[in-house]
Amino acid sequence: MTERVKSAFSGDQHTPVPAPQWDYDGGQKVAFSGTAAASQAIAAPLVRLVATEDCYYRIGGNEAANAAGSVFLAGGINWAETITPGDTISVISGGTDGSLFIIPAKLEGGA
Repeated sequence: MTERVKSAFSGDQHTPVPAPQWDYDGGQKVAFSGTAAASQAIAAPLVRLVATEDCYYRIGGNEAANAAGSVFLAGGINWAETITPGDTISVISGGTDGSLFIIPAKLEGGA
């Protein structure tokens, strides 16, 4: 079965709302500095990213994040990304050390 993101429902017709439910208990905190650091593998196809400081991140593969070939994320911004289940996220500092919080979406049939 294909994994699907668990989302909220609205009204008496139980219409799906395009707002995922987040698995905070399954989240990860990845400390970053001037050396790239990687998350553990992530099972969900959708994640929420929040960094305490400016950083650059890269999804999947064995490549380490770097300023030239990665995506910039400003500190304090909430950002959602689709990923391939099993991917890791590599992160590196944009100038100041900090932490990247990775919160996966809940999956149907999950807790």
